[in-house]
Amino acid sequence: MIFITNKYTKYYYSIISNAKSRILPPETYTERHHIIPKSLGGSNSKDNLVSLTAREHFICHRLLPKMLEGKNKAKMSFAFWRLVHGKNNLLITARTYQIAQLLVREANITINNRPPNHAGKTWEEIYKDPTRIEERRAAVREQMTGKNNHNYGIPLSEETKSKIRNKLEITHHIMTVEERRRRSVEQTGKSWEVRMGKETASLAKQKVSAIHKGKPKSEEHKNNLRIVRANQIMKPVTKETKLKQAEKRLLTPNATCIHCGASMHPSHISRYHNEKCKTIVK
Repeated sequence: MIFITNKYTKYYYSIISNAKSRILPPETYTERHHIIPKSLGGSNSKDNLVSLTAREHFICHRLLPKMLEGKNKAKMSFAFWRLVHGKNNLLITARTYQIAQLLVREANITINNRPPNHAGKTWEEIYKDPTRIEERRAAVREQMTGKNNHNYGIPLSEETKSKIRNKLEITHHIMTVEERRRRSVEQTGKSWEVRMGKETASLAKQKVSAIHKGKPKSEEHKNNLRIVRANQIMKPVTKETKLKQAEKRLLTPNATCIHCGASMHPSHISRYHNEKCKTIVK
């Protein structure tokens, strides 16, 4: 049994036993409660579920931290805090609020090893040590990724999506459809280097290359590449490029044909001499 044997556990199971054995009028407001909380290994089976009144539910969650130790106590402290600050807008006393606040403070120290009085501070200000900051970030990523995320598998409502969209519009600039089309037209035909700079373009190319390396191209992909290359218009060579090419040719040392001894640029030797030399008797 995960619960400590004390008077609070006795009170807790007394409420549960009473709730299971009674029959409430149909109009009575009730809330579903997991007897063994899901975060502590409880299931959604009928044996582990009970219908409690709002008051009973609040009391049970107030008792749970007193029935546990260590990380399990911390988890139930967070659950009690969420109940106090949830969507129900509960009217609680100052003493209850202080108890909830102290429980969460203790839970943060137990689970996250987080020092007190950290409100409004960044992780860098709280932890100072870069290793601890990275460990904390990794722990949060693990807690919020995939099935560990409390919203996993729950589709977002249109209202929630709208709220997220509105918040992002304030914190980040989100392009409209018109802006996307305009930018697409502006960027069409430009190289990656022109669009994002040489350094970023080089990193992007390496990333794309690594993703597609070793993957066989489909026939459709090959046909598309053929069409693009066939319709590709060669850009005219500028005077500046021609001068650079001429300078490069002048700086390249001449090569000699092994058959006739002619001396000229290596590209001409490979094209017209050596194995292709006219002096070779066929």
